[in-house]
Amino acid sequence: MGQWVSATDESQYASAFLDLMGLYSITPNVVVAVALGLGVLAALAVVMLLNGTGHRLGGAVLRTARTSRTGGALGIIAGLGSTALTAAGAVALLVLIALVISVLSAGVPGLALALLTHAGLGALIVVAAHAGALLASTFADRPDAEPALQGAAAGAATGPRAALLLAGALTALGALGPVVSALQLAPRAGSVWEDRALHAITPSSLTMLAGAGLGVLTVLLVTSSLLDGARRLGANAVVETRASLLEGRAHADLVDLTEMVRRASVTPVVVALLMPVVAGFGLGPGALPGLLLGMVLTAAGLGLWTLGAGSTLENAAAVIGSGRYGGRGSWGHSGALGGTVLTGVLRSTIGSVALPLLLTSSMLTALSVSAVVGMNTDDTSPFLRWGIAVIALVIMMACWVIAATAPEVDLEDGEGEIASPLFSRAAEESAGDLEAMDWEPDDEHIEQVPVATKPAKPAKSAKRRARKQRRGDEG
Repeated sequence: MGQWVSATDESQYASAFLDLMGLYSITPNVVVAVALGLGVLAALAVVMLLNGTGHRLGGAVLRTARTSRTGGALGIIAGLGSTALTAAGAVALLVLIALVISVLSAGVPGLALALLTHAGLGALIVVAAHAGALLASTFADRPDAEPALQGAAAGAATGPRAALLLAGALTALGALGPVVSALQLAPRAGSVWEDRALHAITPSSLTMLAGAGLGVLTVLLVTSSLLDGARRLGANAVVETRASLLEGRAHADLVDLTEMVRRASVTPVVVALLMPVVAGFGLGPGALPGLLLGMVLTAAGLGLWTLGAGSTLENAAAVIGSGRYGGRGSWGHSGALGGTVLTGVLRSTIGSVALPLLLTSSMLTALSVSAVVGMNTDDTSPFLRWGIAVIALVIMMACWVIAATAPEVDLEDGEGEIASPLFSRAAEESAGDLEAMDWEPDDEHIEQVPVATKPAKPAKSAKRRARKQRRGDEG
């Protein structure tokens, strides 16, 4: 085999010949079975890692609860720091699987990407085995549920959700197979720079690196738009709820909620759909593999991080509320509740959206690669391709403006009669009333009355000392 390798070069036909020789050195059923086993082991490891973040007697939860006694910000830092290490371990497992599969596939890229999909199937087997844990928190979230059942179900779904995200990441990475094959089998382009943008898919290619950066940017843009929508919806719900309580209404009227949700969901969907178009037609076909890699790895890492952080802070607040580290209503409990709200929003906007985002992006990249390659090899004007990318960017910017101009609740002071009780506390109102009263005495209307006083009688002890002194003088 070493002689064959030394006698070939880096051309397309030589690579295909070496791939064929490598396929004869493996046993297909054994390699597929090992890939399935790797997916099962990795999913079990992720379940164990992330379940530790939701265990109420685990080290991460207790550390976060103790640190919350010094302030809410430090408690959040403790929770995010612990779960960041856990997420890094889960991503390291993903990298290790890719390395082992690369060895099992005898260096054949197409087989390695196919085996990644089989590893994702093995991870899905573990997720199916934990279906009860995925639904435990939903069944236990009832008013008549026992506290012991709610405590046992809290955080039980974190590990299986992380395993599901790992399975989705492995499956999405398998979509690199048709993308890379389409680029390798494409004919030569008309110019040198177009040919490099089409066939150069090595790490030294600036086109591929730019695509990876665009994938990271896509995840950040989707996250930003979702967090801004969550801010608007949360502020509207809080203000409307307080207003209904102050006015004595039986229910809260969230009339603008539907329109706000619709506008907030437009931007992330459009960005995820059109970013492969921007990468393929604007940067070149070689940017599509980098886009897929950057998006999958970033979404998987952030998703695992926020899943663990949300579970850790939620259980830390429950531990403090049970009576430890200050108990309910203490400073630590208040800080832990604030951290729970923050990480809960991050978990719902990033952790829950990461899986559909990476699956949708991988599918759209695999479907669009043929059109992108075709327009780069059939003498289509580059200005037309760049025009398509510019139009996609304009559509994304328009959707961003639509979401930014959505109706938003007014949080300014002094706007309307109900603004003061909405944004102030009862203590502040009573303090204002006390400050308005005049506590200074009016000297002009004070009448002084003389009071007769009697001389004070000496104490009995003083009389006794005087008698003893007289007796001593007489003696």
